[in-house]
Amino acid sequence: MARAPAGAASGRSRVTLQTRLNVGMLAIAVVLVTPLVISLRALRGLEAETTALRNREYAGTLLIGRMRSVHDDLTQSTEYLALFPSDDTRRLFLERLATLAHQTDTLERLSGSVGVYRLRAAVARLSGQAPQAYEHSRRGRSTAADSIVDLVMRPALREVERVLFNTELALEERTSERVQEFAD
Repeated sequence: MARAPAGAASGRSRVTLQTRLNVGMLAIAVVLVTPLVISLRALRGLEAETTALRNREYAGTLLIGRMRSVHDDLTQSTEYLALFPSDDTRRLFLERLATLAHQTDTLERLSGSVGVYRLRAAVARLSGQAPQAYEHSRRGRSTAADSIVDLVMRPALREVERVLFNTELALEERTSERVQEFAD
């Protein structure tokens, strides 16, 4: 029986030892890289969630602030429409009303709030009654103009204010819930 030279046996041990070292190094690399990969995935998920939060809830909150400003301007314009009827007053009122209507559409996309339907109905009441209040006021029929303002337009503006308040509360609650989900 032929024996393998002594150097051959030690060469096999060295290859085996080298292979074991390589496998060990690879295992260490996998152990070190795996948490990194998991962390990167988690960060990408967090980035996607924060972007969605910014694009929806935060944008909705900013929009409600702008809508409140337009609402306040409309409230003041309603008084001017009845007291100082001019083409500029009428034009300014209708422009602000159109802005509020456009913002309502944007709010619906951002919040999905059920109150948007009530908001649209209030804007429609304002759109329908403003020309009549203007005409009555322009013709000197202040009692009729005041009646429209008091019975239709002011309640519609209060409804706009309520819807904006409730929508803002809902957005704040939803934002808090999503932030808590992120923290968890």
